[in-house]
Amino acid sequence: MDYMEQSSFLSLLILALAMGMDAFSLGLGFGMMRLHWKKISEISAAVGVFHLLMPLIGIGIGMYVKMFVGSFVIRIGALLLIGLGLMIVYHSVSNRNTRSTPLIPLHGWRILVFALGASIDALSAGLGLGMLNLDIWLTVTLIGLSGALLTAAGLFLGQHFRGIFGEYAETAGGVILIAFGLRWF
Repeated sequence: MDYMEQSSFLSLLILALAMGMDAFSLGLGFGMMRLHWKKISEISAAVGVFHLLMPLIGIGIGMYVKMFVGSFVIRIGALLLIGLGLMIVYHSVSNRNTRSTPLIPLHGWRILVFALGASIDALSAGLGLGMLNLDIWLTVTLIGLSGALLTAAGLFLGQHFRGIFGEYAETAGGVILIAFGLRWF
């Protein structure tokens, strides 16, 4: 690998890590629920797949529709996160004294909503990436792996923060999701 290839790979790796940091942060909030290794793996895999697919979709859209789609798509993702966060806060507050299991069962569509919300910025990034002369497959692979690994790290660390926040951990997780959603407006 010559210097240009190394610097290009390093740039792509930094881009992938930066895109995965949102998933890490969201994983911290969502990880405050009691999650088992299997569930953390499912969530991380779903985020990784969405982090892989969203830039590809964005690149495809970016070839046809240049500027105006980006902010609209980000707002949809923000609304998904805000809605999920509100649902978590509502359920945690209304069921605080009666629950011994996780707030919301994490399966099916809830995992997909989380993964989509955590990965929506990858779609808008794909719009810009489609206009650059990059190795598309290397780029989306790095972004997908980064999203999956950083989500898993966030979910695991969120388990630790659960002990710090005690019975308010799930409410705090919901508030974090809402805050990230609001950040994108």
